[in-house]
Amino acid sequence: LPQSELEHIWSLTKVDRADHLELADFVCAMHLMTRRRQGTPLPRTLPVQLRCAAADFVAKRQRSKEVRPTALVAAEGWVLDDASFREYNLIFDKLDLNKDGFAEVGAVRALMDKSLLPPEELSHIWALSDVNRDGRLELAEFACAMHMVAQRRLGVPLPFSLPHKLRNRAVDLAARMVPLAPSSPDSCVPSIATDRGEWAPDRETSLQYVHMFLKLDHIGLGLIEGPAARDLMEKSHLPFEDLAHIWALSDEDEDDMLTLKE
Repeated sequence: LPQSELEHIWSLTKVDRADHLELADFVCAMHLMTRRRQGTPLPRTLPVQLRCAAADFVAKRQRSKEVRPTALVAAEGWVLDDASFREYNLIFDKLDLNKDGFAEVGAVRALMDKSLLPPEELSHIWALSDVNRDGRLELAEFACAMHMVAQRRLGVPLPFSLPHKLRNRAVDLAARMVPLAPSSPDSCVPSIATDRGEWAPDRETSLQYVHMFLKLDHIGLGLIEGPAARDLMEKSHLPFEDLAHIWALSDEDEDDMLTLKE
């Protein structure tokens, strides 16, 4: 980006006028740079919605560190639940470009980079997850990597070795995967064997939602800001009252942002 634009971004995000950026300031700066590189004009003033989203992210991260003792948080952080695994599996399907059971290495590293974790921590996570040291990740290994990234972003200290509880759970969940019906053109894509309700999306639709989410979550916060999500929803041309009801049902924590699950 031109030096003049970088200086403008710096002036917008350096709220306290000190010669440094706090975490929330840094998140805002990275987001502005990302949007500018995508062609969005820079705002004259820092958008309130962006500042609030960044501040909320920092506050949640800080609260996660203070609520319980570190040892307890770390122990609970390595419990991989079914819902989280399903989310990781949907992302894995998208990154398994050749459908050979392995996520494309460059795509995985690019996704991990979006977490904004330090490079040395991401390298450590990769080393722990790549159990057989073949330089690539299968589903269970990928789930371990994504879960460690997610927990580290919440303030959980990284382990020195891969937690047995996490590894065993990931392997167990991956083993429960079964192929789709042979007649399906996507028969090579695994599917979790489970009862589906009438509102449960099929695998192809779920992958579309993941792709849309990743496009809107520009810097990997794991959140989509309310205005961006609502702009997308309004393209459906559904009545306003229907959209408002859908939003109220989906935004479970009422923070005016949506996680991938929401």
